[in-house]
Amino acid sequence: MKQMILDLNKALINIEILKDTKIKGVYIGKAGTNIKSKILITFKKTHIKATADIRSVLYDDSKLNLDCKLVIPSGITKVDGNLNIKVLNLSDDVVANITPSLEILENDVKCSHALTIGRPDKKQILYLMSRGISLKKSIELIVLAFTN
Repeated sequence: MKQMILDLNKALINIEILKDTKIKGVYIGKAGTNIKSKILITFKKTHIKATADIRSVLYDDSKLNLDCKLVIPSGITKVDGNLNIKVLNLSDDVVANITPSLEILENDVKCSHALTIGRPDKKQILYLMSRGISLKKSIELIVLAFTN
């Protein structure tokens, strides 16, 4: 299985899927950053599987505009595609505009997409702090677990 790591700092990422593929993308947004990126994942052969897992951690006043599309052209059948995007929001000033989409022009395929945007779980933070870990270090551990 082919594995790819994406650079989400690029404005346009065009990926052609020719064999079973796992795609991983991680973006960390710090103060003042503004990322605009479009990801286009297109299946080019039949009987293959691709999974895209994109994670983002947004701090301070960072902004992320992300458009991700999984495309199954006409004539490409028996494929399995999954697009999964997760955003960890660490500030009230964060802006995240995420659009996951599927463009399926064939009937005999299996595809899905998901988007989750949320804050760190307060119970996890409290648990770590009850073990003597500082608030800052607790959040760092949660971010590390989220991105791995």
